[in-house]
Amino acid sequence: MWKQYRGLVFLFFGTALLLYVAWVLRRALLLIYVSVLMAVLLAPIVAHIRKLRIRKWRPSQGAAVAILFLGVLALVGIALIYFVPLVAKDLKGIQQVWPKRMDELQSWIHHYIPMLHITSQQINSYIHQFIGQNMQPKKMTKLVIEVGTVLLASAYFMIDGRQSIAWAVSLFPSDKQQRVETTLLRGGRHMQRWLSGQAILMLIHGCSALIVFGLLHMQFFYALAIFAGIVNIIPVLGPVITVIVAGLLAAVHSVGKLLGVVIFFVVYHNVENSLLNPRIMESKVKIPAVTIVVALIIGEAFAGIVGMLIAVPSAVLISVLIDEYISSGKSDVLAIGEEQSKAA
Repeated sequence: MWKQYRGLVFLFFGTALLLYVAWVLRRALLLIYVSVLMAVLLAPIVAHIRKLRIRKWRPSQGAAVAILFLGVLALVGIALIYFVPLVAKDLKGIQQVWPKRMDELQSWIHHYIPMLHITSQQINSYIHQFIGQNMQPKKMTKLVIEVGTVLLASAYFMIDGRQSIAWAVSLFPSDKQQRVETTLLRGGRHMQRWLSGQAILMLIHGCSALIVFGLLHMQFFYALAIFAGIVNIIPVLGPVITVIVAGLLAAVHSVGKLLGVVIFFVVYHNVENSLLNPRIMESKVKIPAVTIVVALIIGEAFAGIVGMLIAVPSAVLISVLIDEYISSGKSDVLAIGEEQSKAA
């Protein structure tokens, strides 16, 4: 009897051990998974760079990846060199006028929204609490290290993408390898469509911020608009970061500009979450809008901001796998079960 159930016992404990190891290494596995997703999403850009030609020279895969990352770092460096000193210069002015602006904001709220019982001290408390929870030096250092790790790993995955796919496919039985490879490549193309949809959302947010901040006559409104478009790649939290940065700069000049920034954030945040995000993503990745919302909720609960970043492309990949192995025809599991019943 022991010989009959020995395989099942070993399978159970082996699976339990594997799950335990995966739980212990969950952060590292998450970084690897994010790196793979980034490599898949950026692959079309690398392919376009490889088409460049300077006389007889064409960039190799490694050179194209290096050009991509150097270009991104150059843009980030230029933005930091130009924008950060200007913001730092205004920080002194923000510190000086902030108490006055908070008192003006409190008076405006009590006058126009009397049912909202909030004081300037509570607003300052919320701001300090948010900064204290998310801007700790230890957390920021860890974030920088993890971002660097993801960038480096994704570069390697892009350079050795074909070899990595071939290795992963080779782990499956030989008669299933072709189907697995085709499914993975199809999932990759669907995830790349998600990136194009996200780029549209970033462009819409940046353009709307450009118009609103320009109408409010804010300083550096063009730089703020570019910043708003870039950080909008972070679902839900992107607009929050924008309103914090823009609100601090608006508070230097008047409470009216600060209120204008807050109202813009509230309106756009609701429009994007209820209309733009689900509809655009649904048209690009061909999955229901409610699935996208559920994926974002699960992603945030699983891994916070990082989970929200990978939620939709992960849902796209899962939908492709379900469509291939469950929805379209019989799955391998059902087929094996039928063969066994016929043999019996």
